[in-house]
Amino acid sequence: MAYEIHYAYFCHKGKSRYNNEDNYWCCGDSLPVIHEGSEEIYSASRSLPDRPVLAVFDGMGGESCGEAAAGTGAGELGKVYEEIGKTMPDDPKGFLDEASRRMNRAVCAYAREHKISSMGSTMVAAAFGRRTLCLCNLGDSRAYLADGSLTQASVDHVSSLPYWGKAPLIQYLGLAEEESELTPYFREVPYTNGMKILLCTDGLTDMLTTGEIGRILMEEGDPAAAAKKLLEKALVAGGRDNVTAVVCEVRRLQSVRFPKRIWAWLKGKEIDEKQDG
Repeated sequence: MAYEIHYAYFCHKGKSRYNNEDNYWCCGDSLPVIHEGSEEIYSASRSLPDRPVLAVFDGMGGESCGEAAAGTGAGELGKVYEEIGKTMPDDPKGFLDEASRRMNRAVCAYAREHKISSMGSTMVAAAFGRRTLCLCNLGDSRAYLADGSLTQASVDHVSSLPYWGKAPLIQYLGLAEEESELTPYFREVPYTNGMKILLCTDGLTDMLTTGEIGRILMEEGDPAAAAKKLLEKALVAGGRDNVTAVVCEVRRLQSVRFPKRIWAWLKGKEIDEKQDG
């Protein structure tokens, strides 16, 4: 069965933050390390042979460290895609596992080089293989699947012990592997026609309930319209953080079926051309 992926994405600073620590990587498109967000909601489509990979990042750390962590993660994902992306359709989980570890090492190397003691970034990504979609996350940026109903398809990697009212992350890009093992969460699902996928930072999920997100994804038929509505609702609800999201829909490609008389004509034409040759 042939499918096409339609997706829309944005990155907004929100209404309260003076900087933007989010980033994304959408089939090669990402933002600079220091940025104000995307200028608009972008949309595109890819067929499965085009090896679509989509990801969202939410940086952490003061003095531009969050921006650097998210930007480094997005940049490294692009490098991994260029190097081993051809293997992704046959093994999307293996690709995302390798990419996660390479991104983590890149953020750790940046921190060591710049003598930064505390920086990191969440990551949630989707890789579209030949037969299955693979989702992967580190931290509390989330993936949702909407296929008749909305389900969270990621795990929030947060500590059970709150610190100053906020539960710290226990998995993220920038985790020193000599101190703690990097354990990305993976989920693989088969394709279904009309299935929608949402990747987003907590700037969206802290502003909207799961029910609100689900209604928007179900009611808006187009990914760009759903992305626009999600951003509008998050800003109306307060926009207390940077908000970044990718909305994706899987659509079955309709096969072309000719009537029998057309097939007979085409077959006869082919025979005539061979005889003429």
